[in-house]
Amino acid sequence: MKIIDLSLLGEATGKNPFTAWLSKTFGEGRHGQSELDAQDQVIFRLERTLGNEFTLIREIKLPGLSTPIPMVLVGPSGVFVFYASSVKGSFRARGDTWLKLDNSGNMHVSNPNLPHRTRLYSEAVRKFLSQNSMPVTDIEPVLLFSQPEAFVENIKAPIRMVMCDGLESYGGSLRLLNTIFSPEECANIVRLLSNPEGKPTVAEEISAEAQEISAQPVIMPSGETPMAEPVQETNFHPEDSLRNAFGEPYAPELIPIPPVIEEAVEQPPQASFSISALLARTHMKTSQLTFLGVAAMVDLLVICGLLAFVLMRMIR
Repeated sequence: MKIIDLSLLGEATGKNPFTAWLSKTFGEGRHGQSELDAQDQVIFRLERTLGNEFTLIREIKLPGLSTPIPMVLVGPSGVFVFYASSVKGSFRARGDTWLKLDNSGNMHVSNPNLPHRTRLYSEAVRKFLSQNSMPVTDIEPVLLFSQPEAFVENIKAPIRMVMCDGLESYGGSLRLLNTIFSPEECANIVRLLSNPEGKPTVAEEISAEAQEISAQPVIMPSGETPMAEPVQETNFHPEDSLRNAFGEPYAPELIPIPPVIEEAVEQPPQASFSISALLARTHMKTSQLTFLGVAAMVDLLVICGLLAFVLMRMIR
């Protein structure tokens, strides 16, 4: 059995824990502390027989209700409102009347009326669920006794009452009842009763804050140049581009040849030639041609000198 304990010491009155403990230990708080002890004893016995498909919620503070609901058990077999009492003695429940046997052997009205209080708790839970779009009509009020010294004579009482020695068997009987709620419906009822004021949980607050943080657009500083987009490669045809630009077929123009080169290339060789034609044919500069001419003259003079020397030797 899963347990959700909503009892926070001193939260309802705004007192610190020590002041709240004093108010529960002395005066009016003593009865409240005895009920909490009775709840602990009842929970200890019910845990032995109920599985995790059942959830027990303690001290439910419904909106507009000053007194908290002691215990509500939610399971597949229904919703059960528990009121645990630690009273001792002999009692008689006859309809809505709650009587107690005194020392003289007479029955007299006892306050508080425990069966009537348990039924009011059940009616408050039913109205709360119906107001929150969960019309749960099968809510059973159960009065539980934690002390073995309590004896009750039940004469057509409007609620179920379970003695201390029958708590384990009562818990086992709840598992044998017909299934009324699905696991999803049980989870919704538990979620509603464990947070009756509708306050957001820690997980919900974190999720809400995360949704508020949205991605901001990146703004480039004024001094920076934006990154150029990649250029898509295309099949580039120069002729097509020129044709589109001039609106007519493109005819490449021939580069004009200089007159000197044209004359040197096209004219047939003749006996007479000019210096410019020689330069064009040999691709030589004027200084290079002058050097070759001087070298040729020197060679000619040397040859002539050698021939003259040879002739003079032959004449002698």
